[in-house]
Amino acid sequence: MTKARRALIYATERGYRVTNDGRVIGPSGRERALSKGTNGRLHFNIRWPFGEKKRETATIYVHRLAAYQMFGERLFRDDLEVCHLDNNPLNNAKSNLILGTRRTNMSHRTPETLKRVLNAAAQANRVVSDEQAAALREERRQGATYKALMAKYGIAKSTLWGILNGKWEVYQESANDQPHPR
Repeated sequence: MTKARRALIYATERGYRVTNDGRVIGPSGRERALSKGTNGRLHFNIRWPFGEKKRETATIYVHRLAAYQMFGERLFRDDLEVCHLDNNPLNNAKSNLILGTRRTNMSHRTPETLKRVLNAAAQANRVVSDEQAAALREERRQGATYKALMAKYGIAKSTLWGILNGKWEVYQESANDQPHPR
């Protein structure tokens, strides 16, 4: 069982719960402060007693905790995921969450949202910045070999080919993105 799954079960056993309107109540009965992750989803951290480190924590995503409390073990089926009916990952009201397939989840997305999600995924997989890509192209024009460029930038041959042959433009939606660390 993955740490994320064990953490959901553990959080529920400890008394964490999600209200009908999507707020998180801790074991003490007080509302928990939530953080917005880089993936746009709300979460909180709990101490994790099962780790090797003494002060290890586990991240609990609110939509998944709510879904676990609503649907139980069905949440853990490989073919299902939590879907936000209104496409807003910040709206964790129980009436806004269902379990569905990947296709169901994608069907709720507007074309603009889908484009944003796909571009975010592309950015997450990005290995060089726009500036590095431009420098790489210039070095190739000046005679640098594939082998030398692959070694210098730490990229695969297929990635290098994509950059040199204009396939890179699909990743250029965001002007303030950072290269993905290798």
